[in-house]
Amino acid sequence: MANMAWNSSMNAMKVREMLADKHPNGEYKIPFLVGATRSSRR
Repeated sequence: MANMAWNSSMNAMKVREMLADKHPNGEYKIPFLVGATRSSRR
């Protein structure tokens, strides 16, 4: 639930800019993203 609240408060356009932002040498400032989901089905 905390993650849902955190995501709702984010500025989506600023996040997109941060994800595409690069250093002067051309490398991305955020080199990779880790995504994980958890299913609670029983």
